[in-house]
Parts: sequence; C-alpha cells; structure tokens
Amino acid sequence: MAVIYLKHEKFGAKVACSEHEAAYDETHGWVRYTHDAPSEPVETPNSMIPRRKRTQTVAEGTTWPQPEN
Repeated sequence: MAVIYLKHEKFGAKVACSEHEAAYDETHGWVRYTHDAPSEPVETPNSMIPRRKRTQTVAEGTTWPQPEN
C-alpha cells in the first residue's frame, strides 16, 4: 500500500492511500509533497482561535456575598 502525502492551500494536508486517489486529488488542486522534506506551514481553516483571558478583577475591599446559614 502506497502512502502519498498531499497538501492544499485551502484544506491543509492529507494522506492518500493509493495512486488512483492521489491522481484524482491532484485534479482538484492538491499537490504532492515529501513528508521528510521541510515545507511551508499550511494554515488550516479550522485552526483554533485562542480565547480571551479573564479581565474582570475584584475591587480591593469588596467581599463576595456570604451564604446565609
């Protein structure tokens, strides 16, 4: 079984398992690359965006409501 590495500027990277699959993907904009050779990083459209950090602070001298027992 052949392992063929492909990359696409919009969809990122993928692995094709056969020559037939790789040839089909190449007709749709995928490009072969060697996994061992360094390549330009491909940004994927679903990369996670870092969340904002909490910015709200408690003012000094303020106490939280205490539960009534």
